[in-house]
Amino acid sequence: MPPSLDFSALDWLYLPQWTNHDSISLAERLEYLAYFTTARGMGAFLAQDTLQQRQRLVSESETSANTDTASWTIDPSIIHLRHDDFDPLDSTARQIIHQLQSIILTKPDRNVITLDWSASVQEACSSFFTPLNIGRFLEYFWSLWYPNCPIVHRPSFDPETAHTSLVCVMIIIGACLSPHEEDASHARMWLDSVEELIFSNDLFREQLRGKVMSTDAPSQQHWKKQRLETLTYVFLFDAALTIFHNSPPRMVVSELKMDMACPEACFQAETDAECFAILKGWEDTIFWRHRLSVSAAVKMMCQKDLDSSLVQEFARMGTLNMFTTVQSLHSLTFHLQNSIIFEPTLTPVQTGLKNWRRVWNKRGPEDRDIPDHHLTIWKKIGFTCYAPEFWHLARIILDKIQAEATAKEQDPLPTSEQRINRYDHTDMKDVNVLIMEYRRLNLGVTTS
Repeated sequence: MPPSLDFSALDWLYLPQWTNHDSISLAERLEYLAYFTTARGMGAFLAQDTLQQRQRLVSESETSANTDTASWTIDPSIIHLRHDDFDPLDSTARQIIHQLQSIILTKPDRNVITLDWSASVQEACSSFFTPLNIGRFLEYFWSLWYPNCPIVHRPSFDPETAHTSLVCVMIIIGACLSPHEEDASHARMWLDSVEELIFSNDLFREQLRGKVMSTDAPSQQHWKKQRLETLTYVFLFDAALTIFHNSPPRMVVSELKMDMACPEACFQAETDAECFAILKGWEDTIFWRHRLSVSAAVKMMCQKDLDSSLVQEFARMGTLNMFTTVQSLHSLTFHLQNSIIFEPTLTPVQTGLKNWRRVWNKRGPEDRDIPDHHLTIWKKIGFTCYAPEFWHLARIILDKIQAEATAKEQDPLPTSEQRINRYDHTDMKDVNVLIMEYRRLNLGVTTS
């Protein structure tokens, strides 16, 4: 048996017989987080090779479509039809251009928008928000961004009837991730204007009404799933600020009273009936039978070692819930790291991390049977697939807390050489330094 702190040896010894691309063992190198904490832009939410592979799939599909279209012939009987009849997104394009014009023309003096509406700006706007571009950028959104934040129900989404502000955001995101560099550069011109368009919308002042559905009938299941995922992602964004920018959590783990998110296949379902059938299978899990909230599940994982039957049950929670629970453990470590009133005990979080690892090694990725095809990559797992690296990072932080506590016991008087914690900083330098130091000392990885 290797020493308890020899994580590499332990990972090898207890590695399950099967491995996959996001296994605990492979994640120990923290290659993705090392990249993410130094990179810029939305593309950093996926590893570079993954993003480039998906961009190639989208680009190849466009090339194929253009080749097929070149051989088309136009039926003379339809040449009298109006432009609107050819492209239903023409109306969407006009609405977007009109709303952006209104926002820019009525901007307050101290507004962040630097554009002034002029003939050249109008021409640029009309050239960017064309029906063809809108359709293209929406496809980029679904393929290249949606897996990272799947809170829009694609099967029922209709760009012709969806709120213009929502469509506009999706267009900008898709353009920023486009495989064609010029799309991203043109999109950046409209970032401030689109942001102002969104936050000036009356929808932000509407109150949610109604209660959550049961599984008695296949009605409005998509809405329940969307609501749960939205709440979950609100917490995940807050937890990310804590991890990467050392910002005090705005949401604490005990507040996470929402249900665990249902299987992603529910949200990908084409119809209410299909969603209902998948959701019925979720009923026999511990999460539905006992109506386990996120906070209750985290508490169970931190109280004691899970027996083998519970590990099997928890392994059905899905990647999003696995990512949420490890982010919850990170949130708890923030309070441990910044405690000055009492001596913190690390045992609950250490137990939670131990149980989390056992559960992760029993899971099966939901997208293992989804092919790498431009029509199906929107169903792939996105940013949450890097959950094992966040697990390793939490373990590293706990070791750091323990080492600092031991040092204080030996010398309780503070010295001028002790590092001063930075809070709410805008860069990710501190966590990157921690990652690089770990890689250098424990893995022999060159970090220069």
